Amino acid sequence: MTASSPPPPVPPDDKGGFSIAGASVVVLPVRHDAAAAMCRTLCGDADCDNLTYAKIIRSACRRPVRPGSPLPGGSRALPPINNPQTMIRNLALDAALLLGLAVVGFAGYKLAPLLEPRTDIALPLSTCDLARQTCTASLADGGEVELSIEPRPIPALKPLLVKANFSGIEVRKAEIDFAGTEMKMGYNRPQLARQAEREGSGSRFAGNANLPVCITGGMEWEATLLVDTGKAVIAQPFRFVVGSD
Repeated sequence: MTASSPPPPVPPDDKGGFSIAGASVVVLPVRHDAAAAMCRTLCGDADCDNLTYAKIIRSACRRPVRPGSPLPGGSRALPPINNPQTMIRNLALDAALLLGLAVVGFAGYKLAPLLEPRTDIALPLSTCDLARQTCTASLADGGEVELSIEPRPIPALKPLLVKANFSGIEVRKAEIDFAGTEMKMGYNRPQLARQAEREGSGSRFAGNANLPVCITGGMEWEATLLVDTGKAVIAQPFRFVVGSD
């Protein structure tokens, strides 16, 4: 039997219905071709046989079809009836996903200043090599800083002593941010503690640091001294190589 040929009529029983697999079903008061089209739409079966004149039950269809998929004649299967519990579960999952995205976005907004330090004045990269010597750099408003990292050459996975001596500038807080120039190595920004000042020597800061090892061997680092004067944050970058020897 083809998809366009109507199924053969089924003789009614004594109650005005039809018998399918030993069970009585109720006749639909529709025309032969309309019932066949309904069966094809609901079940996706071009050959509906006895179901043509019977009440359509999806489980009785021979070949189930995905809702919305094309059927013979250009029609499409009807969408399924949504289960309220399924709808509630889907809405809850969507709400949880949106909440998670909002939390991630808020956390990124709050953590951004940690990963990328806020600076008001970014000075050019110093040409002095901290791995070989103490470096001096001129800051804003005539100030100056002497920065050193010991021991030298600078090793990885060993305690480092960082010293920053300032002159001609008032310093409220000092930090040093270590970052790989070619590879991200995570957050590494120790704060330097204020040291006892000597008469005429200006502000002195010092602190401990540690650099992770790079599995590829030598690695170039950028050490950015962050100077908070209370009016602005000055960033002075330096570069050095660890593990090149």
